Formats: sequence, structure tokens, C-alpha cells
Amino acid sequence: MKKKTRTAAAILLMAFGCNPPQRATGSDNSQNDNSKSDGTGTATATATDSSTGTATDTGTDTGIDNSGNTCGTNLDQANCSCNVGGATRACFTGAAADRTKSGCHDGTQTCVFSGEFASWSDCTGDQPTCAPSFGTGFDDDVNGIDVTATAVYWVGNFTHYNGMSTVRVAETDLQGTLSSTFLPGTGFDISPSGVAAVKDGGIVLFDSSSAMRYQGLANAGPTLKLRSDATVDTNWSPPEPMAASGSNQTLVARALDNMVAVLTWQTLRILDLNGTVLFTANGDVNMHSLLVLGKKLGLSQRYNSQYNGILTPHGFKVLDFSGTPGSSGFGAVDTTYLSNAGTGSNSSCGLAAADATGTQIVIGTTTQWDGSAYAWNGGAATNGHMYNIKVAGTAIPGWNTNISLQGNGDSAPCGIDSQGRVYLTGDVQSVNGVATANLNRLYRLTATGALDKEFTGFNNNVNGCHLFGDDQILTFGKFTSYNNVAVGRTVTVHADGTSY
Repeated sequence: MKKKTRTAAAILLMAFGCNPPQRATGSDNSQNDNSKSDGTGTATATATDSSTGTATDTGTDTGIDNSGNTCGTNLDQANCSCNVGGATRACFTGAAADRTKSGCHDGTQTCVFSGEFASWSDCTGDQPTCAPSFGTGFDDDVNGIDVTATAVYWVGNFTHYNGMSTVRVAETDLQGTLSSTFLPGTGFDISPSGVAAVKDGGIVLFDSSSAMRYQGLANAGPTLKLRSDATVDTNWSPPEPMAASGSNQTLVARALDNMVAVLTWQTLRILDLNGTVLFTANGDVNMHSLLVLGKKLGLSQRYNSQYNGILTPHGFKVLDFSGTPGSSGFGAVDTTYLSNAGTGSNSSCGLAAADATGTQIVIGTTTQWDGSAYAWNGGAATNGHMYNIKVAGTAIPGWNTNISLQGNGDSAPCGIDSQGRVYLTGDVQSVNGVATANLNRLYRLTATGALDKEFTGFNNNVNGCHLFGDDQILTFGKFTSYNNVAVGRTVTVHADGTSY
């Protein structure tokens, strides 16, 4: 970092509450860039500091920190020097080009003294990821999505998005613009069950019926990999059958670092990006779902079922894939989790979701093969159809929920926000005795498990959600309107239930 020498004139300016103006040196165009920029102006004792107000420069102006080093850019001055304690300024941690887009907004930084020096706090309250604009959206149901830092991949029964052809698979950017380079042509004859965006820029699609065909080609089998331009990756050569034992039905595929995890009813495969088997594990009865936790996997299972001969913790196991394939411990139950989770659940586990930090997990339970007490590691029965635990295996204190489901329905969590609130879909009839207005909508539980909100504006089923932040929830499913406004099977909503 370039060192700046302070002149006597500069020191006098700072003593009287003014920062010397800085020179713009470039522009910020990256959606996920963490570069920062500063805004300068005139501070007064009753208003805000020299960087106060709305930063409008889209360049990379720099300030100085308390050691005299160049610091920050005009949108975010975290840890850069300031002069008036308690002063505030507008800030934004996203890309400068996104700052004025729908759904994005500024946050606030405060000038905080530490000893004799003051600096700007971290930017809080901004929304750096903008809500997409979907236009007319999809012309038929959306069954699954996967979200990366720059794109959303969609699968479903649709053949068009916003009036443009994209048959049962689509790629948009985070603002909802259909990709001009991902060209599936005639696409799939049936909807894939789901999609996983993998590290080389391609996507792996999977189908529980093993009957999907792509662009009129022969049966693609249970999995198919497409390159970033939607052409078939001919290097993809997974094992056939995928299952080492039991049914060959593919339940889910997930990107796991630079690998792909594929689950059948009784087999977990870890493949490289060409489909070569790196690891195989077997269960004696049903395995249900996978949750990616960095270089670990959460595995949901039927109660009282084994994983490579290991029975407990029951229902949900955290598996460690941080080592080298083939090495000791690769794919083993995480040692910390194994120590803390004890007996685990006393019911069968299904879909799961994690918070943004990957440290907290909520796990839905399946009604078809469930237990009845819903206790974690022998504790109190306070997990009715939804467990809430740390990734280390301990229960979240204070959690007490009882979700009533219709028939053999499932509770399907899809996210945890920064306040610990849980978003879910499914056949939810009531929560802690409070009835819901409709089944299969979007619901939110408090951090302690009570029903916090039912998003009643959907006119049909919600299949899932993705949280971009506490106030930006992307939803998808069968619905064609939200709050009596036409939408095309997807809509982004605020935490209060209004739409973008």
C-alpha cells in the first residue's frame, strides 16, 4: 500500500475538520469486488464529517488511515480516518455501478474514536446485491435454482423467460437478464429435478426419473453436465449405475468445492468435474438430502440408518471433505460434530438450510418416516418438524417449535437470516398452534421457533427461496401473481412482504 507523507498544510486542514481532496484513479465494475471509495466534503460540528452525505463518485478515490496509508474508496471508508466523533456518512459495499439499481441502497458509517484517533466504522444497513427485474418471468413452473456470485440457474417446466425461448433450463444474471451466451436451444424434453453450478463454470443437472433428454439426444441418464455455453460437456463420464447399492434414482447433486456430490437413496458419490469417482459411501436405508457447508456436507437420512457403518448421530450427519480425496478422514463424519451431536435426532431428516456464515443449520423432518418426540441428542422435545443446531452439533438454545404438516408433507427450510429467523416452505398447517392461511406458501419463524410471518400474497405454491439478505428474498414456484400483481413464477420480496 502506498505511503503518504503528511505536509504541515495537510495536518492543519485535518485539525480544522477537513480532509484534503483525493484524486480519482479508476472505476469499480465488479459485482463482488470489495474495493472501497471515499467521499469528501466539509464537516461541521452539528452535521456530519467531511465524508458525510451520499457518495456519488463512482471512481476509486482514496482517503488515508490513521497511519497515513492510502485507504478505501469513495463508497466505503471503513477504517479510514475521520474527524468529528459521532458523525455519519452514507456508504455502499457493492459495486459502484449497482448502487442506483432497484433493490440496492446505501448504509451508514459512523466516525468512532479509539484513543486519540478516529476512524469510520464498517458500513451497516446497505443492500449491495440488487433485486432482479424479471419482466414477465417464466411461462411455466420453476422447480429448482442454484445461485452463484454472478448468476442464477433455473430449471422447470417452462419454455420461455420474459418472452424469450429457453427450454426447461435458463441462466440469468443477478439482475434478471437472460444470458446471451448460455444457449440451450431445444433444451430438455422434461424438467430436470435440479441444477448445481460447478467450479469450472459448467452446470450439472439431475433427474430423479433418469429419463431426461437434451436437445433431442439419447437419454442423458440421471445426470448431465453442460458447459458455460449450454453445450454438452462430453468429458462428463459419471459411473453407471450411479448407485453402488439400492435404487439408482438420483435425489440431488451439489457443487462441493471443485467436486460434485451426487446422492441416491443408499449411495453418496463424490465425483471430479469429469465425473470420475473420488469417493463412495453407502447407507443401509434411505438417505434424503445434502447441504453444502464449505468443504463439508450435511447429510439428511432416515432415522436409525447408517452411513458407512456409522449409526449415530441419527438423522443428520456432517461429513468432512476438506482433505485430499483418498486420504484418511476424507468423507468421514466431522470429529467435532460427532463429539457434540451425540445421538442426534430421533426422527428422519429431510431438506436443510444454513445461515450465510455456515455455522447454523435448520433441518426439516419427513412425515413419512418420522419419529414422534423431535428431541435433539436426548434433550427436550422442542423440534417439532424442524431441528435448529450449530454446525458443531449442539442445539440452538431457546428453540421451541411445533410445526403441524398436512398428510405426509415435509417442512422445507430455505434460509436463515442474520437475525436467526428461519424461512421455509411446505405443507404447513400451523406453527405452535397458530394456523396458516394456506399450504405451500413462504413462511418465516422467529429465532425461537414461533410463526413470525406468512407471506400470503402468492396465488399458488412456492417451491423454494434464496436469501440475498435480510430484506431480499428470491422466491420461485408455481405462482403467477403476488399481492394481486402478475409475476412469472418468481418474485423477490422484502422482509415485510412487499415486493421489489
